[in-house]
Amino acid sequence: MSPAVPDTLFAKALDALQTPVLVYDPELKVRYANAAALRLSDEQESGLRHWPGTSGELLRCVNARVGPSGCGSSEACRTCSLRRMITEAFTTQTMVRQSMVLMRDTPLGPEERHVRAVASPFRHEGQLRVLVELVDQSEAVALRNLLPLCSRCGAQREDEGYRAAVGDYFAAHPEVVTQAAWCERCREGRSEPPSAAPPEG
Repeated sequence: MSPAVPDTLFAKALDALQTPVLVYDPELKVRYANAAALRLSDEQESGLRHWPGTSGELLRCVNARVGPSGCGSSEACRTCSLRRMITEAFTTQTMVRQSMVLMRDTPLGPEERHVRAVASPFRHEGQLRVLVELVDQSEAVALRNLLPLCSRCGAQREDEGYRAAVGDYFAAHPEVVTQAAWCERCREGRSEPPSAAPPEG
């Protein structure tokens, strides 16, 4: 039988991840948070550690700050996507994936972050836990809304004011590939993809 892997190794492994990782108990309290998650709450301490509170407090959720008893007590908390997926993972004891929008309270005001969350149930010392990884997709969503070219026919979107926004974005992100989603004509089957260029010579 292989020797047990010490918790300190798991702590260091999760702390090495650049994405926020949270471990929940059945009461939806955060039991542990890795360094990336702690940075969301302006914590400077690194390493997997106990977080004495809720995800709303750690993630600086705007709804947690207006509820009479914090996270879980506001009207908006009743439809919280994160709480629902964690509850589903505990109930079904299966992995749950979901894309969602988190509204965070920042010094500059509310900040909208698009994330892809993965909730994975597991047992530790006889107790059921759910590990949640939050992958930030905000830039990908912004990019999807900005890309000007259809990847099928090459058509360019020409909404009013669109070119300026695209120019500003690509000036700041020269590494971006400019072809992505299909245009309306291609999705409706009204356009043929361009034929391959004939070989030179």
